[in-house]
Amino acid sequence: MHQQRFEALSSAGRYVQRLAVPALAALLCACAGGIPDTVRMHYTPEELVPERAPFYTRGDVDRLPPVDPLALDDDMHAFLDDVQARSGSQRVVLNNILRGLLGDNTVIEYDNFKTYTAQETFHARQGNCLAFTNLFVALAREAGLDVVYQEVDVPHNWERRGDTWVYNRHISAFVDLNLEGEYFIDFNLNPTQVELYDAKRISDRAALSQYHNNMGVYWIMGERYDLAYLHLQEAITLANKESWFWTNLGVLYSRVHDDKRAEAAWLHAVELANDHTAEGNLARYYQRIGEEELAEIFQERVLRFRLQNPYYRYELAESAYYSGDYETAISELKAAIRIRENDEHFHRLLGLAYVRAGDSSKASAAFAEAEQITENQVARQVYSEKQKILRQGIATRQMVEPDKVPPE
Repeated sequence: MHQQRFEALSSAGRYVQRLAVPALAALLCACAGGIPDTVRMHYTPEELVPERAPFYTRGDVDRLPPVDPLALDDDMHAFLDDVQARSGSQRVVLNNILRGLLGDNTVIEYDNFKTYTAQETFHARQGNCLAFTNLFVALAREAGLDVVYQEVDVPHNWERRGDTWVYNRHISAFVDLNLEGEYFIDFNLNPTQVELYDAKRISDRAALSQYHNNMGVYWIMGERYDLAYLHLQEAITLANKESWFWTNLGVLYSRVHDDKRAEAAWLHAVELANDHTAEGNLARYYQRIGEEELAEIFQERVLRFRLQNPYYRYELAESAYYSGDYETAISELKAAIRIRENDEHFHRLLGLAYVRAGDSSKASAAFAEAEQITENQVARQVYSEKQKILRQGIATRQMVEPDKVPPE
């Protein structure tokens, strides 16, 4: 009988992608991290990425054509001329490029799963965060701006595609205009969120490795395992310390029923960085083959990791809030805030939960914290109004519903 498998991947679409295996990649461990002493790796990392895929068959593609995600064509040069992006101050040049890309008469379509080069994105007018960042970086640099890629530490975001969960990471651009300021250019996050999350600048080489990783994920989902292997092989060649590339390689091997290579790739991901998606995949793999003790070790690691994730605690709180369990919602939100104090959404929901629980004083204090944290003037006004209502002893239905704060 065929046994269905769920696997977890990682990628950069709104984000950079990572694959996981059945059920959502379980999340964290019985002791610290690393590989348990009782586990034996059947392949070295080098043996997992030979020049030709171990599952290669006649007719498979065995070489990728060269790709430059930042190359421009004649139409893109003409675009820069049309939007007058080659003259004026750096700030004017930046604004002209953005108006040209995002103006009223321009239609762009955001799709987490479409990782394109700058040229492909320019002509398709669609793609994910890496695709649009490729396009912006290529155009901005051609116009003489100092721009680099940056990874953004957004809350964990999982998306299910068939029997696979894809864990999405995020990437954007950082522009340094010297005396004219520094700017984060993000094609997915709400403007009020851009500076909420930590970001780390990365090299073009790292961005290229993430392009190939994403294409590997894309072709795994499309069941073109020959192309998936070549892209993941290239990603690992460019950045062999990125644990999530090895996690995705493990998923690829699992898809072609090479369990020992899949296990070795996931174990190496754990060895590199205690990769929690790999640990979730290993937990399900060991459970499937009857290694209950190992399965339990990795399942516990995943659970522990989740509980250390403030956004997981926030999700638990939100679920409890909607279920009417305000005591649990408050407890989970306090735990989230202990881990990450400066997220206004945590304080906002805490205020709403306190309103439902009948504690106006603590609700007002939570809204005051949210008001202090947010840089959105409209949101500040909303939080101030909530405190005023509470001081007057009025609790309206509008206040206790988790409505969205309007954008500035």
